[in-house]
Amino acid sequence: MKRVFKKGRPYKEGQSQSTTRPTIRRMMELTTRLRRDLFLPSTYKLAAELECSYKTIGRDIDLLRDFMGYQLEWHARAFQYRLAAPLPKAVL
Repeated sequence: MKRVFKKGRPYKEGQSQSTTRPTIRRMMELTTRLRRDLFLPSTYKLAAELECSYKTIGRDIDLLRDFMGYQLEWHARAFQYRLAAPLPKAVL
């Protein structure tokens, strides 16, 4: 018997948690990259790598900046988002 999500999408046996929560998976990927590299590439590059829209990546970056306290600045010459301050105390 198949389990069903609230939206009526069937849950497939053997499906990983990362495919059922794409927003959380993307946010974890973005925060991991920020901790490792201290910058994020352009939204177009991230969108291609994470298989989503560049607008979705832009919303995720806004979420990091506005609600999670990441101080990110856009550097046009390098086409990157860089940390403008140390990482916040509470990170994903």
